[in-house]
Amino acid sequence: MKEASGKTTPRQRAILGVLMLGLLLATVGAAWLLESSSSRRVRAAAEILAEIRKEGLDSFWPAELEVHWYLAQKDKRIIGWRAAAAGRSQNGDFLGVDVDMQGRRQDPVCEQWRLNADATEGAYTALVRTPLGYRPDTDITLQRGSVKVVQHNLPNYQRLQARSPAPENYLPEGLLEPVVRRVAAAGADAQFRLVFNDQPNPGGVVQYGSYRIRHLGRKTQSEGSWVDRVGVSAGGPRSGHALTYELDEKGRLLLVSTHQGLRWTPASEVEVTRVFPRASDYLLELMPRGLPRPDADLLPDRLELPDP
Repeated sequence: MKEASGKTTPRQRAILGVLMLGLLLATVGAAWLLESSSSRRVRAAAEILAEIRKEGLDSFWPAELEVHWYLAQKDKRIIGWRAAAAGRSQNGDFLGVDVDMQGRRQDPVCEQWRLNADATEGAYTALVRTPLGYRPDTDITLQRGSVKVVQHNLPNYQRLQARSPAPENYLPEGLLEPVVRRVAAAGADAQFRLVFNDQPNPGGVVQYGSYRIRHLGRKTQSEGSWVDRVGVSAGGPRSGHALTYELDEKGRLLLVSTHQGLRWTPASEVEVTRVFPRASDYLLELMPRGLPRPDADLLPDRLELPDP
């Protein structure tokens, strides 16, 4: 057998050059397509937010208090509950609270939020139970086009602060479900920036995470009736975290499921308290002042917008 030579012929070098050029063009093309798709999703998110702000939040929430109850199930077992309340205060702002209890927790976790009528300014507080009662864990403020994050290191009461300009596709706390409804109605694919509570912010600069929110499909139930599926997948520090929303033709939430098999289904307050008798008490305790309730004056005020 003739010994193979290590030299290449001009023809071989030409073929190799063509292959390398093709590989380079394919790589550049793939990167361009990826960047182009990402840019389109960012623009779609900015347009959705602009539409919501133009319409005003009273298009999504009534003036009176609205409370939604949910039961959490996994492997066909009820393992927790959730209550989400929202309404308009006397000054025209919209207030909300989300109380979540599941698994072996001793007490629920709580998120409170406030948005002005066009969602251009707002405040958010995550609360956790301590021996002294519920205390802030994370505060996020949107004001004058800037996002400020304060993380409370509860063991030694250290406050870690960060501030950055709000991106055009910034998703304020409290606006997720209206955005999901709009994505479902429009069949959109959009990418938003947001703040994750546990994300470190080195150097006092907000490190934004992302949510890609996209319409996954529509299933017709009967004439004039259908179910939309919307996927929410996280990027950045929570990459892989995913939710799927199912909504009916009127935008009412039918189901929220996670990639870990957890399912949240709507329920009545009676159904929830039958399994978790203290659920209503927790919601009342954690309701922010200003929501239109007869006993609102008895509730703690936790959502004052801090000075910039």
